Amino acid sequence: MFKRNQIFTSVVTASMVAGIATSAMADEKATGQASVTVTNTFNLDKVADLTFGTIQIVSIDDDVAAFAGDKVEITMESDGSGGSVVNGVDDANETSTANIITDGSPAEFAISAAAPNTVMTLTLPGDADLTPPAGGAAAFTVAFNNDLVTVVNSDGSEVDFNGANLVTDATGAVSFRIGGVLTPADPAANDTNIADGAYIGDFEVTVDY
Repeated sequence: MFKRNQIFTSVVTASMVAGIATSAMADEKATGQASVTVTNTFNLDKVADLTFGTIQIVSIDDDVAAFAGDKVEITMESDGSGGSVVNGVDDANETSTANIITDGSPAEFAISAAAPNTVMTLTLPGDADLTPPAGGAAAFTVAFNNDLVTVVNSDGSEVDFNGANLVTDATGAVSFRIGGVLTPADPAANDTNIADGAYIGDFEVTVDY
């Protein structure tokens, strides 16, 4: 009896070891897939155009060179505070003047569907020429600079643009307003007044990552 029990026990132990060995040799494989979707595009929409409102302006006719850098300037602020006038004075103490009749407003652009919480790069245009209603040479020039840009966050807060704070929110959205400085083009000889009418010109802003 003692030997039979010994043999039985040995057989059971051997079977368990064999089972473990068989299980370790069996494996399964499955194939997974890695992917990524790239979306570098986003939306940039114009909300409002830049307007300097309605003005009364008198240019000068006798010494164009003397007014270089001293012509009347109308500045449209980007923070919504409106326009302001700085009259020009030439070497002969003649003035180039303007008055605002109805105030204008800055341009506004909206970014959406961009990467969230991301700094966007804004590139302003060069000068824009505003041409007469009937076409022809430019009567006004609009200059742009970073000091006349305001960032409008989605929560309604506004900050002066510093070149690195145009940042999208958690939904990938942010807006900005752009002002400018309007000056008359060099006047023709014996032409002291700029004709009535709407003077229009296009400008283009560029936004990227």
